Amino acid sequence: MFIPFARLFGKKVLLQTHGLDWKREKWNSFAKFIIKISTRLGLWFTDNIAAVSLEEVEYFEKYFKKQVAHLPNGISIPEPATHTNEIEKFNIKPTRYILFLSRLVPEKGCHYLIDAWDKLDPQLKSEYKLVIAGDTQYKDKYYYSLKDHKSQNIIFTGFATGELKRQLLTHAGLFVQPSTIEGMPISVLEAMGYGIPVIASNIREISDIVINKELLFEVGNSESLNKILSVVLMSVEVHKQFALEKRGEILAKYNWDTSAKVLDGLIENFK
Repeated sequence: MFIPFARLFGKKVLLQTHGLDWKREKWNSFAKFIIKISTRLGLWFTDNIAAVSLEEVEYFEKYFKKQVAHLPNGISIPEPATHTNEIEKFNIKPTRYILFLSRLVPEKGCHYLIDAWDKLDPQLKSEYKLVIAGDTQYKDKYYYSLKDHKSQNIIFTGFATGELKRQLLTHAGLFVQPSTIEGMPISVLEAMGYGIPVIASNIREISDIVINKELLFEVGNSESLNKILSVVLMSVEVHKQFALEKRGEILAKYNWDTSAKVLDGLIENFK
């Protein structure tokens, strides 16, 4: 929204988008209207445009007739944790938990995961725990509806950073991302970078980046998630081996050095 003012003072502007934000469920109609107006102003007045996902690139090119560069997110090469002391504080055992790592807001779809978990075969549930690593700055009805499910087998860790996050990603058996909208989820890239099998919704922003597309489920459908989850839990080691074999591809394709080179090229256009 402030890009026109920057241009008024003679500044060159590169606009990078991280998702079609008006689609997010947390915004009311007025907020969505403001976001759309802001988007139009930005696209009209910017010198150059980049987007993290191919869906955004195609959307802006189709509806705004703008040339948009694909500038994906990256991840650093992870250093697996050698200890388990942080996860042990939550009574979590290595490889015996399913990890959700994201903010606790509706579009991240944690409620679909909890619903799918509740319907799992009791025998499978007895062997694993569901770990929900994340929080939100704004405690609302949705947030408390999730926290109502807290139990010995559904663990809420709060925001996970530093060593706790590293241990959670190192030792997870599965990673689940049930989002209904994304930009380009770094958490999914990080999970694949650690060699964790990723089960995720089949939205374009995720399906474009995951290696094993057989583990995608129908977005917004907890029954579909439950079926995928049940199948994978009965053959975790096979999927873990596949994820480890493909780890190198993810680290080579989605790293900050590659993204920085693309950004350098975009900035060169300003000179």
